[in-house]
This record gives sequence, C-alpha cells and structure tokens, in this order.
Amino acid sequence: AVAVTPQGPVEGSHALALGLALAEALRSRPFYLPDDKRALYHAAATVACNYLVTIEHHAEMLFVEAGLPDDEALALFLPLVRATLDNLADRGTVASLTGPLSRGDAGTIARHMEALADSAPHITPLYQVLGLATLDIVRARNELDPTVIAHLQHLLSVPACGTPDLPPI
Repeated sequence: AVAVTPQGPVEGSHALALGLALAEALRSRPFYLPDDKRALYHAAATVACNYLVTIEHHAEMLFVEAGLPDDEALALFLPLVRATLDNLADRGTVASLTGPLSRGDAGTIARHMEALADSAPHITPLYQVLGLATLDIVRARNELDPTVIAHLQHLLSVPACGTPDLPPI
C-alpha cells in the first residue's frame, strides 16, 4: 500500500510512517492506496489536472476565435473557471453542473454544434465526447425527463462533417 498526500504518494514502511506523520502535522488528509490501484489513481489525477489544462487551452482558442484578444483571453475567462472550481469545492460535482445540458437546452447545444462546425470543426469531437460524458451527471441529478436526455445524447452523437465517428463512452 501507498500513502497518498496532496503532494503525491509516499512509499516504503519507514517512509510511509514518516510521510503519514508529516502529512498529519501539515493538516493534510493522507490515505492508503492499494498497490493495484496506483495506475488508476494516476489516471484520475491526469484527468483532474492535466486534462483540465487541455480543456482550458481549447477554451482559450475558442474565445480567441470568438473575438477575445489573444493576449487577454485567458485572463478574461479564468474568473468563470475559478468560480466553477469554488462551486466544486463547496457543492461537489453533481450539484455544481450548470449550462445547457443541465437545463436540457437542446437548442443551445445545436447552435454550439453549428458554431463549432463553422469556426472550429477540430474541436467538435472534444465537445461531443465531453457532452456525452456530462450526460452522466445530468442523469445523476434526476431533474430532466429521460426523453430530453435521449434527445441531447442523439444531438451529441451525430458525427460532424469531416470528423471521425465518436467511440462509445
């Protein structure tokens, strides 16, 4: 087993005891991670951190394409991202979801898909895959009629012109 702190894993029996004591002294929340779950833990950290950077990079490119100044785009939308992270910390993932999917707003999703097809078709598959994955959260909220969710799923599943078919999620 491995103890994991916000700074990373601590391994080895002596190092483990020292790491746990240090983490507790720093008011961290260490926990044990079975060896057979280390790769999954690392994959989760990659999704949570590295892919967040990737998503924000593509968002920045879209904001610039939409007309925000190249050198200011990131600074202009980061407050929105920070507010979302604050909501996640306060409310958790399911309760923090906002936006057209959470409302069942198929019209807005269709307009997004059209705008992406016109201005950034290379982003369409990313938008679709993330939208389809977001429908899991929408289902967990249990606020929308299943037929609305099915319609949203259909909208997000239609391959865009010039983009490859999406793999199933």
